[in-house]
Amino acid sequence: MNFKAKIEPYDFKRNGIIPNPSLGIIKKIHEDFSKEISNSLALLLKEEAQIILNSIDQIPFEEFIRSIPNPTNLAIAEINPDKNFALLEMNPFISLALLDKLCGGEGEPLNVNRSLTKLEIFLVENFIKKFFTKINSFWDKSLEAKLNLLKITTNPEISSLLPLEKDIFLIKFKIHFGDIEGFINFCFPSSILKVNLAQLSKNYNSLPTKKITKKKDPSLLKNLLKTEVALQAEISKIKISLQDLLDLKTGDIIKLPNKKWTEETIIKIGEVKKLKAQSGLRTKTFALKVTNFI
Repeated sequence: MNFKAKIEPYDFKRNGIIPNPSLGIIKKIHEDFSKEISNSLALLLKEEAQIILNSIDQIPFEEFIRSIPNPTNLAIAEINPDKNFALLEMNPFISLALLDKLCGGEGEPLNVNRSLTKLEIFLVENFIKKFFTKINSFWDKSLEAKLNLLKITTNPEISSLLPLEKDIFLIKFKIHFGDIEGFINFCFPSSILKVNLAQLSKNYNSLPTKKITKKKDPSLLKNLLKTEVALQAEISKIKISLQDLLDLKTGDIIKLPNKKWTEETIIKIGEVKKLKAQSGLRTKTFALKVTNFI
């Protein structure tokens, strides 16, 4: 009986590389992670947002260094207990649109190519911390490693962090919110996989998962109907500069554009427009009268 074995080229200069057929569990971990971080981003932006796994590659660190633009935004994290480093790279195009959305803007694409200011880095740090916190929950029991954010920089000259010839996993995530679409690069040394891949698979697959049953619970609907829903009425809208926003203090007066009180007001649940209403007074108290459904 003849068996045809599949022959794959072997690079003796990169003897730490993990065979591609064995990378399924690494892909599964980060696919599950991308679903979790998508939910966190949607809550942060208060609108639909998505982060999905795009690709996983094993490349020398030098190749990654050459591929990233200048300027860019880099979050550097220490990997414990290995004392290695992981990098999260986010293009300024994505970072500035994310900042615009976080500061109350529309999250419109900005055709600029510049480094973030110290204030902008401080604001975007919230999302980056959420990214590392979420990935730690997946790494902790499967890869036996933990990330600690060290700093965020706009300088891609980071070649001293790792040997240039060192093999890394380059995990590319596709991010989408509003009209913005781009990529986030996340990389770490292949050497953090101290356990063999069979043990890694056993660790991850043994993690508890939530079981979904189709059994109807009559109390579920009853409790759901008692849930309080926040309604938002948009009386007026105005745009101010980020500096004016930071300078606001108690007692300041914001002048709103002229609007007749008889004009229709939109009532929203979250960011979804649900009702039309007319504003007025009821027993000397400001009130809204529902006029239509949207």
